[in-house]
Amino acid sequence: MREDVRYLTALLSQLDESALDNVSLQAAVRTVKEEAEALGIDLKQILAEMSAMKPNRLQALVSVESLMEDLDIAENSANTILEIKEGLIGPARQRNDETISLKEMIAGTVGNMGLPDGVVEMGWAEDLPMVRADARQLEQVFDNLIKNAWEALSHAQVSAPKIYIVGARDEDPNFVQVMVKDNGPGIPKEIQEKVWVSFFTTKGGKGGTGLGLSAVLQIVNQHGGRIWLESGTGKGVAFFVRLPAEK
Repeated sequence: MREDVRYLTALLSQLDESALDNVSLQAAVRTVKEEAEALGIDLKQILAEMSAMKPNRLQALVSVESLMEDLDIAENSANTILEIKEGLIGPARQRNDETISLKEMIAGTVGNMGLPDGVVEMGWAEDLPMVRADARQLEQVFDNLIKNAWEALSHAQVSAPKIYIVGARDEDPNFVQVMVKDNGPGIPKEIQEKVWVSFFTTKGGKGGTGLGLSAVLQIVNQHGGRIWLESGTGKGVAFFVRLPAEK
């Protein structure tokens, strides 16, 4: 039997915490007993059932939590690898341009993200022209911008989170402009230029590969467009995507 199994069995068998020498261990056992009692869990019955189990069965039960943690780590690692792959390969993928309605495409992207009702508000100019672009790559652009906005709002725990998406003709009639804006904490001025650099991330240990906005910048530039942001601490972030209109 593994050492941790022996220790667990010994600990459970000493349900009288006063018999323990270590004060911290006494407190830990007392806390476990109190929480178990509050949840209606009979520790003595569990101990009796565990004592009757074969060692290999008991070890398997104790290892379940560790196994679940390992699976969770593996899943997160796989997702990170896929994000890095898409971030690196996406902009370099051979383009398959087609005529696209930004209004329909972005509405579909938002609908597939499962965001809470009322978070996203969209407004579109009636004379908004079509664009000629690779649909898959443009979906990656706006999916990334909207997802970043939602993550910023969630991490900051904004009480009334909002993401505004507005599409209109650019001042130059040969271009279309889409704004994706949130009412989150914003991006400090000193790091605004860094967000476009590969592998730079503001998410710390909360996820993110730092390739999202770098890939977005490459895709927009390759389509003959331009992307920039306007923000200030406590003022939210507004990303502007300018794309050539279909001629």
